[in-house]
Amino acid sequence: SLELRHEDETCHDGSVLLFAWHPSGSVFFSVGATAFLSPGSAPDVCKFSVGDGPVERTKRSVTSELVLSDVSVSKTGDTIFVPQGAAVATRASSDLAVENFAEIAGADHKLIETMADGSLAVTSGRAFYFASPNYDPANPATSQLSGGQLLTPITALTAHPTLPLVAIGTEDGFLAIVSQHSGARLATTVAHGGPIYDVAWTPDGLELLSGGLAPALKAWTVAIE
Repeated sequence: SLELRHEDETCHDGSVLLFAWHPSGSVFFSVGATAFLSPGSAPDVCKFSVGDGPVERTKRSVTSELVLSDVSVSKTGDTIFVPQGAAVATRASSDLAVENFAEIAGADHKLIETMADGSLAVTSGRAFYFASPNYDPANPATSQLSGGQLLTPITALTAHPTLPLVAIGTEDGFLAIVSQHSGARLATTVAHGGPIYDVAWTPDGLELLSGGLAPALKAWTVAIE
């Protein structure tokens, strides 16, 4: 038999949109909605420390009329990255204080992933970008910025666990494997008959799962040469 247990952990003023685990497995971070989604709420970032004792919470409000749409944790676990409009906020995982606020090419960033080398992959509409967490718009060459654009808006993004690759899904069911170094599409296919809602690599990076319209879940074998 399987028993499901739950505890209500309140931190956000409104809806919880997405969350991500710290590498330690004892901490997770979440982002909350604006009044646009939850009347009376404000955008905020929360940290939950879980263990044998009571759950500890840390909360930081964002003074902006933005929807915080995603959150990603650095490979070292010392920082988190949160898209805020045309910028990405780097926050300390200890107290959620902003350490850096960099405008990365594009606007209204939606999805963010931390690459195996610690750099970032972000999406904005149909576009995707790779950049250093400390991206400097005035000196993009030192920030290793690359990217590209697909034909329809990007709805799903996942970074390969060890290689400089991302998998991208779009609202019309298009699936692409993209190189971090060049932004080039290395493999493409029409995976679903409608939007791809999520993509995820297996821990060994040899298979890719995509979820969308029927058939709702597909597993792809990725031949890496």
